[in-house]
Amino acid sequence: MHPFREAVERRDPAAIEALLAEGVVFTSPVAFKPYPGKAITAAILRAVMQVFEDFRYVREFASEDGRGHALAFTATVDGKRVDGCDFLHLDEDGLSGRAGGRGGGGGGGGPPPPPPRPSGGPSGVSPRSARSRRGRSLRCP
Repeated sequence: MHPFREAVERRDPAAIEALLAEGVVFTSPVAFKPYPGKAITAAILRAVMQVFEDFRYVREFASEDGRGHALAFTATVDGKRVDGCDFLHLDEDGLSGRAGGRGGGGGGGGPPPPPPRPSGGPSGVSPRSARSRRGRSLRCP
């Protein structure tokens, strides 16, 4: 199990932040601009942890070189089921330089489709509908 997954499942914001590279970049398909830096990325992830209810990872995939990870999850947002995926791209020190995700409405047996994406709004997540896309993207330069 990837340490980022363990930290998220423990709901441990300090451990999550410790796994972020200083040059991490968070991207969102709703904001349409990257958010560079560890402090802003950690703040966004803390906010997302408050918005996603009943969050749990259901599958984990890793690239052959061990630097890419896809963590499929399910959660509830504003009473609606959300299935999504966090994509982690690790730097040479094993820190998350890019993490991203994308998800959609309930159901579905396979992994959510790539590429990395989250939603926007004050918390970084927009609970418009179970069909809207959600996810997160972090990237190391």
